Amino acid sequence: DEPVTVPEYRDASGRTEADWRGRAAAVREKVDSTEAALAEARAEARRLENDFYAWSDGNYREKVIRPAWDGARERVTALEQELDQAKAAVADLEEEARKSGTPPGWLR
Repeated sequence: DEPVTVPEYRDASGRTEADWRGRAAAVREKVDSTEAALAEARAEARRLENDFYAWSDGNYREKVIRPAWDGARERVTALEQELDQAKAAVADLEEEARKSGTPPGWLR
């Protein structure tokens, strides 16, 4: 007797549990890494702000610290936008999974 092979269950979009788990892990990893980078950028911006106001040499403050501080604030803004996009990607993936009849446990 030959062993009976049971085909792997696929949702309406043809994806398997492994496919969904991999995609979910990737989008969640993006959120996590962006949150970590944003925390670092905010800390750097705060440090530079403190340096700016603590430094007594106005020339050094304007020529060195202010450009770095401006750059850090721009990085914070860019990372906030990136985080919003990453969170939207998670929501989009969950909606796509819902529409294709994917069991909710597959995204965990």
